[in-house]
Amino acid sequence: KLESIEIPDSVISIGQSAFFVNKITNIVIPDSTISIGMFAFNSNEAETLILGNSLTTIGDGAFKRNKLTSLVFPNSITSIGNSAFIENLLTNVEIPNSVNSIGNYAFSNNQLTNIVIRDSAFYKEDTSNPNLVKITINKTCSDIKNIQASSTDSTKYYPWLSSVKPYTATGVTIYGSNNEICDTY
Repeated sequence: KLESIEIPDSVISIGQSAFFVNKITNIVIPDSTISIGMFAFNSNEAETLILGNSLTTIGDGAFKRNKLTSLVFPNSITSIGNSAFIENLLTNVEIPNSVNSIGNYAFSNNQLTNIVIRDSAFYKEDTSNPNLVKITINKTCSDIKNIQASSTDSTKYYPWLSSVKPYTATGVTIYGSNNEICDTY
């Protein structure tokens, strides 16, 4: 039952279940690490997590069942796996612009009061995600409309799709639960 670890700067990847079921309270991921495998730190007692600036992928259940209260993602992160942070004590989460995939239940069973998805998180332009045509949000269309912030054209306000106001993108369809079409650009 490990209580502490020090991951060397030379580690590029942390493997599946590497530190599964221990008593680690403080986790520091070095800047050299680009991926964390499934269940790598699952079922520990981590209260502190520092993610390195090169990290791109967090695997399924990687930090499941810990005691994390806060979390800062590096701008390099692109993928957050299924149940990656389920069953923690997180109150605030800010998703950086670099993220293009968040798995099912990634932040379930926490104490969340605030979630921020930064403007242009899923930016669509000629050279950035040019093939993005479908976004599915597991909510009803009316719930999705309520997510939109106020603007001069509230029916086309999805700031996580564009960096240019009025935050519109072309060639994208927003689907709700039951595969219903909620909006089309």
